[in-house]
Amino acid sequence: MRYVALGLLFIFTNIFPVHFPLLSAQDKTLNDPYLQSSPSPIPGPPGSTGSIGPSGEEGTTGPTGPIGPTGPYGGPTGPTGPSASVAYGELATVSTQSQSITGGAAAVKGLIFDTVGLSSDTSPNSTTNVITINTSGIYKVTLDLSIEAAGNRAWTFSIAKGITMQSKIACIVETNINEEGTASASGILSLTSGDEVSVYISVTGSGSTTLDVSKGNFNLVQIS
Repeated sequence: MRYVALGLLFIFTNIFPVHFPLLSAQDKTLNDPYLQSSPSPIPGPPGSTGSIGPSGEEGTTGPTGPIGPTGPYGGPTGPTGPSASVAYGELATVSTQSQSITGGAAAVKGLIFDTVGLSSDTSPNSTTNVITINTSGIYKVTLDLSIEAAGNRAWTFSIAKGITMQSKIACIVETNINEEGTASASGILSLTSGDEVSVYISVTGSGSTTLDVSKGNFNLVQIS
């Protein structure tokens, strides 16, 4: 029976051939659910930002940049200020001056200068041998004398403010017969306008002794 059926099938297919249509690639895709493309997915909302990570290592310092151009010039030069005023005064001995001094007595004002020297804002007087201050301040006072006196005596020369002798600005000179000595003293004084500055002299021993001053200079200069 099986052989009879196969024979009949062979005869039938040769007498009545069956034609099956060919499917295109598109038809295959449409009919095959596994080949059909899926729709595009809808993106979800973005996630939250993560925490900031640790800072990285500091980099090396870069090279120094070029120097920038010079800035514009400033404002105009201001007006010239007033000249600084420095007070000074001077008395000098040009010709030999002689003065009699009593030994062992109180010091007396020296009258040993015969010439007014340079001065500014002070009033030197060769008659009274006083330099009067016109501007208060700090002054440097200097005394230099070349002297000669009879006998063996010790002479003290002191700068005085008014009638007050300044012990810190003084010197002692010992003289012998026919020998010339030098007296020098200098120091700083705080002086007020109206103060009178002079030289006071005293000598040891007793009796009157003549002091000869051949050359001398007494001056003061304001330093502040």
